[in-house]
Amino acid sequence: SIDHSFELEKPTKIGHNFDGWTGSNGEIPEKVVKIEKGTTGEKYYRANYTPIPYTLTVRCISETTGDCIKTLQYTYTFGTYYNITAPEIDGYTIKNINGIYNKMPANDHTIEFYYIPNTDTKYTVEHYKQNILDNGYTIFDTEELEGTTDTVTEIEPKVLEGFTAKEIQQGYIDGS
Repeated sequence: SIDHSFELEKPTKIGHNFDGWTGSNGEIPEKVVKIEKGTTGEKYYRANYTPIPYTLTVRCISETTGDCIKTLQYTYTFGTYYNITAPEIDGYTIKNINGIYNKMPANDHTIEFYYIPNTDTKYTVEHYKQNILDNGYTIFDTEELEGTTDTVTEIEPKVLEGFTAKEIQQGYIDGS
């Protein structure tokens, strides 16, 4: 016989939330179970848990700029194995090709893959001329060029008789 009343202590389990006790109190988990003074007989209680979902963030980093060029997120529970490979990104070559196989820790986690900018990234330049009648613009020439991802273009204006070229708006070669 129990000589004083007490409550079952809330247990902890890494990477899990405690849902409650089942057993002698029934099949619906109860977070608070009190054993009353004078209780007799055998009692059985089982702690029930739910795994906590954690976020695995994959950051794809340009080795030359240090900028994050792509971010992916996955959800795993503690102890679950994951196998992540570096995604292909236009304009870049993956530096560390090997994937990462590991067990999810009991917290949000970040892994990084590094990418080297390609030196032969193709991009298209469109040259426009102003319409005389409606003040709009029409493409009069296009160029297919190559450059290095993560750099600024170095485009020269096209000379067109009867027109004065505006300052060229240089762009950033991003591989897309």
